[in-house]
Amino acid sequence: MRTFKDLPLCTGNTKTYAGIGSRRTPPEILRLMERMALILSGAGYTLNSGGAKGADSAFENGALRKQIFYPFDADDETRNIASELHKNYNNLSDYAKNLMARNTYQIFGIDLDKPVDFVLCYTPDGCESYQTRTKDTGGTGQAIEMASRKNIPVINMANKDWNVRLFNIVKI
Repeated sequence: MRTFKDLPLCTGNTKTYAGIGSRRTPPEILRLMERMALILSGAGYTLNSGGAKGADSAFENGALRKQIFYPFDADDETRNIASELHKNYNNLSDYAKNLMARNTYQIFGIDLDKPVDFVLCYTPDGCESYQTRTKDTGGTGQAIEMASRKNIPVINMANKDWNVRLFNIVKI
C-alpha cells in the first residue's frame, strides 16, 4: 500500500487540474469558476473535482472534460494517505474520513499516478499552501496541503492576483 511520500511530484504536463473549494464560496466567485472551467476545457484541460455543493459544483457545471470523485470512491489506500496529513483524522466520522480520502483522487487521479498541473480553488482565508492552512481553510485544506507538498501550484481565487497566476501557468 502506498503512502503519501510514494505519490508523484507535479510534472506540469498532465492537462488536468483540481477545481475545488468551499461550500460557502461567494456567488460571484462561483460564476467565475464555472466560466474558468469552460475556458480550461476549451484549452484541453480535464477537471478533477469532488461533487460537493458550492465550488466543486460550479467547476463541474462549466467543465466539458471532468472526473468527479465522491466519498464512496475512497478506499483503504486513500484513507491511509489522508490519515497521514490530517491532524485530527481519528476523531473524524467515517463520512468525513472518506471526504478527506476522496481529496487524494482530486489531486493525484484515480490511479494516484497523475498529479494535476495546478489547483484552482476558493477558501475564505486565501490559503495556497500547507504553511498558510488555517481552520478557515476548511476541508479544502487537505487537498491544498497534498498539492503544495508535491510542488503543485495552488491558485486561490480569494487572492487578488489569482487570474494572472493562472494564465502564467496555463498560457491561453
